[in-house]
Amino acid sequence: MPHVIVKRYPERLEARKIELTEEIVKDVVAIVECEEKSVSVVFFDHL
Repeated sequence: MPHVIVKRYPERLEARKIELTEEIVKDVVAIVECEEKSVSVVFFDHL
């Protein structure tokens, strides 16, 4: 089960976080050859 941790500065637009998550999952699925449901992405916002 691939687990991706993203550390970033906080953003006001939730849509950007959603878009980034979708792109990360798509790439991990293609490269690792796993199912989408097995990929997890976690965001840590740093001030």
